[in-house]
Amino acid sequence: MTQKEKAIEYMRVLGIDEELINAYSETNKAILFDNGDVGVLLNEQSLDHAKAYAKKIELEQERGLFIYAVLHETFNFCEMYDFLFVSNYSEDWDLSLKSYGDFYRVTATYAWNVSMDHWSDMGSIFVLNTGDSLIRIS
Repeated sequence: MTQKEKAIEYMRVLGIDEELINAYSETNKAILFDNGDVGVLLNEQSLDHAKAYAKKIELEQERGLFIYAVLHETFNFCEMYDFLFVSNYSEDWDLSLKSYGDFYRVTATYAWNVSMDHWSDMGSIFVLNTGDSLIRIS
């Protein structure tokens, strides 16, 4: 199985809309979920998210990450982008996504704190599918 095939599997487990998954499959562009809005493809024309697109390219080139989705959150104290990726190591794949009923723990995540970059790091987050979007809950 390739990283792209695993990414598509993760997207289906997370309940991402099949049309978005097909668009991802055809374009290789990550899906952006912006503050709970319906997902869209993240690309260089995403003017509101140009910095996220640039960061995605940087993470892919410098760290070799295979990013399939990006969650954007704005809080009163900071702005965050969470880059969900497929590990380069297939032995990590079964540990990267775990269901807890209505929400999922995603361990293959780069959390970018735009407001305070020194707090950015690899780690895990919990996400919830709201029906139309993925949102970070922890």
